[in-house]
Amino acid sequence: MKLGWNFKRGVSQFLTSWKNASHPSLGAYTYGMDNDVVPQFVFAKGSSKIFLTGPWNGVRFPGTFVSNRNFTVLKPTFVYNSNEIYYTFDAAKSSITTRLQLSESGQMLRLVLNKGSTEWALMYTLQNGQCNNYGECGANGICRVNTVTICECLKGFVPKSPQEWVVLNRTSGCKREKALDCQMGEGFLKMQNVKLPDLLDTLVNKSMSTEECEANCLKNCSCIAYANSDIRSGGSGCVMWFGNLMDMREFVEDLSEQDIFIRMPASELVANSLASKKGNRVVLISVLSAASVLLLFGLLCWCLILKQRGNKRGSRASKEDLELPQFDFHTIATATDNFSTKNKLGEGGFGPVYKARLTEEESIAVKRLSKYSGQGVEEFKNEVMMIANLQHRNLVKLLGCCTEGEERMLIYEYMPNKSLDCFIFGLRFYLSTLNTTEA
Repeated sequence: MKLGWNFKRGVSQFLTSWKNASHPSLGAYTYGMDNDVVPQFVFAKGSSKIFLTGPWNGVRFPGTFVSNRNFTVLKPTFVYNSNEIYYTFDAAKSSITTRLQLSESGQMLRLVLNKGSTEWALMYTLQNGQCNNYGECGANGICRVNTVTICECLKGFVPKSPQEWVVLNRTSGCKREKALDCQMGEGFLKMQNVKLPDLLDTLVNKSMSTEECEANCLKNCSCIAYANSDIRSGGSGCVMWFGNLMDMREFVEDLSEQDIFIRMPASELVANSLASKKGNRVVLISVLSAASVLLLFGLLCWCLILKQRGNKRGSRASKEDLELPQFDFHTIATATDNFSTKNKLGEGGFGPVYKARLTEEESIAVKRLSKYSGQGVEEFKNEVMMIANLQHRNLVKLLGCCTEGEERMLIYEYMPNKSLDCFIFGLRFYLSTLNTTEA
């Protein structure tokens, strides 16, 4: 489904909720694109904004929480030309169907349906945290998910109503600690990895360079911040703000490379520079102290490293001598449900044997050397070499081994009908029981 605008027809394509679960008439919630210059999506209830994705930055809408890891499931498409502007998602695989649902209770859900399944699975929701609430920290505030209080004022700003902030009501926002006077020495403070403010009072010029954008903002006393409209190729285009900065949040994931430059008076820039230099000195002292400790620790460990190097060489040589496919320990542990007793097939002098499921169609048997076993590495190697050299249709096939760390495991093909001796000894037991009964 396309979400956006058709310029020729003058039609906006957006989502709307049902009135309720049994009434498909138009509900109170909508989700659509609100700007055709620097587009962004708005989730609203009536005229009240609930959530913003942030403006398109040339790569993605940063607030949609679709990162590179999601592209194995979803294939996003953004189109912007003289006829239309729209954003849509398609399934990246033919075995998957995906849809976006706006529920009557105000939840924006991304659902997926796997081939052969009859139930839609939830992939993500747009409103998955307090920082996604529109204007959570008020004007000139920023929401940080990794802080205790969540909301903070931007650098150079203080709470407009300290009493309200004490009781965790930040809707009044923040004000400048020192007013701008448009004098020489004013400049900009860079904030990295943020969702840009709402485009309430802005000017956009997509042909400007970053340097031109800064110069134009600086010479206009009403301009309080600027940013690139496109982050690709080092950044280009210009967005300038002329009012309060509303609905900013910090990203800690790899979902945004967006920076914003906020105008500061000369005194604030000097104070920030001094604080930065002081912080650098503290960091330098800390680094030198840590380096000294690490050097001493390294000297103490050097003898142990030399000793273990010989053992590692022997272990590598042992792996090469086996000439068998190597299974990594994590794969085996996952396939056996961390060596669960429910997957245990039996136990011998070597150690326990487990059933492991590599895929839905392929199962294997894992023979793990017990730490209480009397057998060691040499016995393990002998068994591997002996079985590897014996090939017969009536003998179980050795598929590989695992010699990661201290682990010693043999990987065999799994026999779902059990081994031949089970049938032989099982028959004898039956005959013995039958003779005893007749006597």
